[in-house]
Amino acid sequence: MAKEGEKRYSLSCEILGHSADVRAVSCVLLAGESREHIVTGSRDGTACVWRPDPSSNKDYLLHKVIRKHTGYVSALCVIPPDAQAGRLEPLLATGSQDATVLVHSLSPEVEEPLERYTGHTALVTTITHQHGQLVSGSWDSFVRVWKSGGQSSAFKAHTPAVWTVAGLFRHDGTRRILSGGADHKVKLWEVDSGVCLQEYSGHGDVVRDIKVVSHQFFISAANDSSLRRWNLHSGQCLSEMYGHQAYVYSVCLIPRTSGEEVVSSGEDSSVRVWRGGSCRQVVGIPATSVWSVCCLDNQDIVTGSSDGVVRIFSVDPQTIASPEVIANYESKMEEHRRRSKKSDIDVSSLPGPEALASDGQKPGQTLMINNGGVAEVYQWNADLHQWDKIGDAISKAPESTVYQGQEYDYVFDIELDEGGPTMRKLKLPYNKDTDPYVAAMEFLEANGLPEMYLDQVAEFIVQNAGEYQGPVASGPADPFTGGARYVPSSGVQRGSGTGSDTGGAQDPFTGGSRYRPSASSSGRELGVGPSSSGGGADPFTGGNSYRPREFSQAQPQISVNFTGSRLQSTNAYFPMKEYKLFGSPSDYADKVMGKIREFNGALDQTRQLKAEELTRCHGLCSSLTSPRAHSVTVAPADLQLIDRIIHWPPDHVFPGLDILRLALLNKCGCKYFVDDEDGGKVFLGELLALAVGSQAQSKNQLLVLRCLANMFSVDNGQRLMDGQRKWVLSQMEPLLSVGSKTHQVALSTVLLNYCIYYHKMGQEDGMTDCTRLAVKVLKTSFDPQAKLRTLIGLGGLVMAKKARVLSAAIPDNLRALVDSHCTSANTSEVSECARYIIQALN
Repeated sequence: MAKEGEKRYSLSCEILGHSADVRAVSCVLLAGESREHIVTGSRDGTACVWRPDPSSNKDYLLHKVIRKHTGYVSALCVIPPDAQAGRLEPLLATGSQDATVLVHSLSPEVEEPLERYTGHTALVTTITHQHGQLVSGSWDSFVRVWKSGGQSSAFKAHTPAVWTVAGLFRHDGTRRILSGGADHKVKLWEVDSGVCLQEYSGHGDVVRDIKVVSHQFFISAANDSSLRRWNLHSGQCLSEMYGHQAYVYSVCLIPRTSGEEVVSSGEDSSVRVWRGGSCRQVVGIPATSVWSVCCLDNQDIVTGSSDGVVRIFSVDPQTIASPEVIANYESKMEEHRRRSKKSDIDVSSLPGPEALASDGQKPGQTLMINNGGVAEVYQWNADLHQWDKIGDAISKAPESTVYQGQEYDYVFDIELDEGGPTMRKLKLPYNKDTDPYVAAMEFLEANGLPEMYLDQVAEFIVQNAGEYQGPVASGPADPFTGGARYVPSSGVQRGSGTGSDTGGAQDPFTGGSRYRPSASSSGRELGVGPSSSGGGADPFTGGNSYRPREFSQAQPQISVNFTGSRLQSTNAYFPMKEYKLFGSPSDYADKVMGKIREFNGALDQTRQLKAEELTRCHGLCSSLTSPRAHSVTVAPADLQLIDRIIHWPPDHVFPGLDILRLALLNKCGCKYFVDDEDGGKVFLGELLALAVGSQAQSKNQLLVLRCLANMFSVDNGQRLMDGQRKWVLSQMEPLLSVGSKTHQVALSTVLLNYCIYYHKMGQEDGMTDCTRLAVKVLKTSFDPQAKLRTLIGLGGLVMAKKARVLSAAIPDNLRALVDSHCTSANTSEVSECARYIIQALN
């Protein structure tokens, strides 16, 4: 409760333009400027820099838009100028859901990132700059210290997620940081060694933010609705600050106040100003989540919230918003209060004003009462021995949707009956802005379930959480990337959702219109393996314009649902009769062509495709992703364009390989590339050179393996793969050491298709060669889906009545290897398939 004469914050201006939650805010002073710029990061996938309007003392104009991440922007950090390095301007680091950290120039003329740091495997939650180095934290549990050239050192800081890092620097040259995480702790680290020097325990939930006050003190904010002030050296919690009615997401220091004045924001639609450990003002925000708060040097407060609006609050009467803007803001606040009270708070269950007659139990304790039908919140002021009103209650604290230290809109309880004595009890976390098919695939991978269940899980999510509502595009499609072009709007598009006032239907990977398989697709157009971040980055390219997908012509049909029905007891795994292939949805062409155009423009003119050829290439892609893609007639002149693209430099060739794998599913396309034995062998050699040659790159290796799998779709391809079997299998062996799950799945798919082919043909030499490779895959692969596909292929060979031949040809004990997967495998499907193979061997 503000005392008489105390400065009070009022709305100064609103910045409109983001089309989804503003997750991070910061400020930066450019050289030669007297007023700071504001920097914002949003769930719409962009980071924006806003410059002060020279014709106004309070408004801001768009200075620069950064759209280089493939997931939403979750963290910001300003890198100060470095005079010793000759850099006089600050830089901006952004962290994203795509697990990358990018460093940008603040100049609008510089579009490409100056640095790209990859190493995290999940959403980057926090970034700080210390002593010339960036330090980041992630949901992957690790803190990474980034060095020049993109190298980093890392140490595991919290389990399972790191939510915040704050830098310290001691004059003796040691570098130390504080981190906060999902284990409810704050930790002090020696950066160079990764040694934890001290732990600070006291919070009862996830620690979301830390701000260092001085060389002696720091403040932390957490999901337990509190802020705490700590002695850095003794580890003692000096005071607790209560007032927020829900999660506290962000805290910042008000400049020039010796750390005695701080501002916090949280899930209770409020920003709170604290002086001397007491809440002196509550500033309402007409949005559920106030994700981030920062202070300008003039003590203005900047907020980012779930309605996509950036708001600035000031104590200077000269910079207060116009009466019209204030009236509009207050109208929104009233509507938000009315809606929140109606849906969340049972006012009748609260005690009346008489409850204020009893003393509080501790400083900062809060109490909610029913005063004439209005829920009011009071805080116990121990110094004055009285209850101070700090505002009206806007909503109750949300029900906990924290799962493994991360927050979700839903966490579903799943019981899976696999026919054993007990049922598996699983958790299915889900956010409304996540494609149900992506969430379903992550759930299957996390619990070792095969992707044949994907449609059922996705439909379960849709039935219980509603249709997917992705980020909303605010402009037309970008002609170069296929994604959404950013166009600042005069307003913000909003939808509904816990902690996210967003709506729409964008593809979370591309920013373009989203592809969602229908219920009748039977899992035919599904992603192979979403990134562990759960989000937007293309795991193969790091790009933002398209995502390779998997096409399965046939899946083993195992009956399962999430209401307790048992798995079938009969072998539904092998022999598999239809080849497993990789294809793409119908909207794929625009996304691939975005990358083709981008790379084409970077080549010398002798290699470039002309405008007319790019148009033909786009038409070819559309044909190859149509429902009749297998049989549609394709002109040789158009296929020649693919041939040219796959001869581009190795780091530019992968979109051509992505089109090639589609062409190999087409009769005309496969005939063009492998029509005769000699030409087919040359083509195969060039393809394999991209995967195992001296210039091999990970993304090319993956797509080459998918091309090899797709060769089995047409007779010409099957004959070539049969004739070059020993060569192809020998070239695949070095790829066993590639650590990516998606690589292992692609390699095991090629092997599976070989096994299907030789099961049909009954050719003993081919069966023996496939079994040898299968043994190596089972020994080296860690991915359950790769193991399952390998076992399905091996089971088909055993079913071909050649078990004796196979066992005699393999120096290892085949039965013992398969038997080990019956008991020690990490998924029930792998172990069950292995048991069926043992039965067949008997």
